[in-house]
Amino acid sequence: MSELIWLHEDMLRADHPVFAAAPDAPACFMWDDAYMAAQGYGLKRRVFIYETLLELPVEIYQADTLQGLRNLAAHHGADTIVTGKTPNPAIKSLCEALRDGLSVTTLADTAFVQMDNVPELKRFFKYWNKAKKNAFKFDGRPG
Repeated sequence: MSELIWLHEDMLRADHPVFAAAPDAPACFMWDDAYMAAQGYGLKRRVFIYETLLELPVEIYQADTLQGLRNLAAHHGADTIVTGKTPNPAIKSLCEALRDGLSVTTLADTAFVQMDNVPELKRFFKYWNKAKKNAFKFDGRPG
């Protein structure tokens, strides 16, 4: 089994569990302008993502996410995409589409904050206004 790590915007850190789970796998990020536009990502968010990616062990490819991942998996002879779990419905949909022809493993990460309800994901400040109430109370250890 050969693996390819797909880093998406909800897992932008070097100690994400995918790197330990697939230590020899190449890691990629698909810079997909159409996806980012559909998500409503403005220039500031795109710059933040890009600058964060520059600090990570990942290759950045400009491509349609789905086609780019399929092409890269074929290039590397990978039959499994390893990525992080996310509440983002667009990324979940991409994972489902990838399962047509590839195995997809999604790994959970330690939650940044425990929230009582599903967060608003379109705008950071809407998320943060709800999350900050609990953000500094949670130490990351299981209850």
